[in-house]
Amino acid sequence: MNYKKISDGLTFLMSDKRITIVHGVLKSLGISPRRDDYDDFVQDASIIFAQAYADFLQEKDEVETNGT
Repeated sequence: MNYKKISDGLTFLMSDKRITIVHGVLKSLGISPRRDDYDDFVQDASIIFAQAYADFLQEKDEVETNGT
């Protein structure tokens, strides 16, 4: 697990109002901002997003390194 890339993923998510992606996904799942645990869902979804972003960067780096 590359914590630097996960940190980059969180930075990417929080810039330019991209956090609305997380709110939109939660809305599509029927999770209302009125729920007491909504902030927990936002935090969990943000971490999942950051991990996926880090995985994407790792795959991208591997492809660029291997030239494939």
